[in-house]
Amino acid sequence: MLKTLDRLRISEHCLFMERCRRTRVGEQAFFPHVFPAACMAASLLLAMAACSGPTSDSASSWQPPADDRELMRRVLDGVIVEQDIPYLEAMVELCLSTDGPWYHDIYTATSVDGLAWQVEPEPVWEQASVPEAVLDQQGRVWLFAVDGDLQRFLVWAMENDPIFAMRGLVGMAGLIPLVSEDAGETFREQEYLSLEGNPGLVADPDILQLDDRGFELIYLGIAPEDLPEADSLSSAGAGGMAYRASSDDLEVFEAAGNPMQDPSFMDPTHAVFPDGTWKMLWSGMYSASSDDGGQSYQPDGDQPFLAGLAPDLLLLGDETRLYFQQGGGTDLQQAVWLGGQEWTVTDESIIPDASRPTVIRMSDGTFRMYFVRTRS
Repeated sequence: MLKTLDRLRISEHCLFMERCRRTRVGEQAFFPHVFPAACMAASLLLAMAACSGPTSDSASSWQPPADDRELMRRVLDGVIVEQDIPYLEAMVELCLSTDGPWYHDIYTATSVDGLAWQVEPEPVWEQASVPEAVLDQQGRVWLFAVDGDLQRFLVWAMENDPIFAMRGLVGMAGLIPLVSEDAGETFREQEYLSLEGNPGLVADPDILQLDDRGFELIYLGIAPEDLPEADSLSSAGAGGMAYRASSDDLEVFEAAGNPMQDPSFMDPTHAVFPDGTWKMLWSGMYSASSDDGGQSYQPDGDQPFLAGLAPDLLLLGDETRLYFQQGGGTDLQQAVWLGGQEWTVTDESIIPDASRPTVIRMSDGTFRMYFVRTRS
């Protein structure tokens, strides 16, 4: 049992770490760079002592992780012990040396017609990326995103939290859902989400609401045995597998196979077109079609069909809209498809300094977009 003094020290460290995490220098996270490694390791070790975890027998047989992949597998398996903590801290520092969801924030914009947008000045979600919005049968807005809160990742990893087995590597590359009861004005984090079938790297969600069978999720998944090194997490789309899962309630998703694997696969969007054709698009403006209800996809010809990144499809009767990031640029554009073979691309930027859009039509006919901005 910990002494009172030790508990006070843990409390002081936790408060200090939280203050550091919330402090900003300009727009960049302050915490990881001002907290010396030795001090961080000491505070993490103290906090670890307060948590129940593997037995002393497990600790006595401990071996240093061979690489980041093995360390991430220990996190996923819930077998982190005290000796692993300095390695976790070093891995987090390595992540922070690269671009990733830890430097991304999610913003929202509203529109009466889906063409002209009013951007809200403050983010709805910090340290998160690649959002996906969906409206459920009760009119609630669900917002799924890749969680990039590395401080939270450290805490959960130290506690051997089972969340990693349900949501992937949350804090690095795993899904977190938010739910809004007031048409997207405010959100709360949903406590429960179970994603069966790939407890590894989970990123780039896209959710399609089906009339007859709930919801379908397509996402980029990398199994534990194929995990990349920590400094490659933000570019892990290369060689990624498209995973498919189904859900009745957006809380429990059951694995439904791997419809496609492509070296360029990341940031997908998919839809069922009015003629019954299933289409999936992904970053780089590649596309594929399915003739078996989305169980498998075959690449289309003439690839890529547009210059752009991170597409999002929105079907509006006979009109199909495509929101995407400019190819080689940092603004959002829109294209419209009215049938046939050609897309009509808008010339102007609809939102500057933005990426990875997701758009939904609300019950009152207005539109909401969620998108990413990178802190400079």
